[in-house]
Amino acid sequence: MILHPWGYTSIRHPDTETMNYMGQGMAEAIRAVNGKHYSVGSAAGILYPSAGGSDDWASSEGVLYSYTVELRDTGSTGFILPASQIKPTVVETWAAIKYMGKKIIEENPGFYSATVPQDLTQKELDVLKAIESFSLKSRPDLA
Repeated sequence: MILHPWGYTSIRHPDTETMNYMGQGMAEAIRAVNGKHYSVGSAAGILYPSAGGSDDWASSEGVLYSYTVELRDTGSTGFILPASQIKPTVVETWAAIKYMGKKIIEENPGFYSATVPQDLTQKELDVLKAIESFSLKSRPDLA
């Protein structure tokens, strides 16, 4: 599940449509990896009201895209994910995170370049380039 605010109440969050749109894209990115279906919605709407979620707190502080991504187990093992599901969960969650990052950059042209300091050391620039170029294809051990 990909959960967004509000979790503590069934009152609809003012940005529900925007968060659902991004969440659906994240779910599609996950599905493209291995066909796994993730539901998208507020915690209170999909599950039950639950207070204390970090996504609610982040949203209350002005973070638009704030989510809790539940592990892929369907309840047969509770919150203990079997070892055989850890790697697939990482791969599909990484796809969702990359999707969200790309969409945020697309929606905010110039944000990335404007936020990167111009006085970085060569080592810092190399790290940024490595992050930008990273993909699961470059890491077959994670694919």
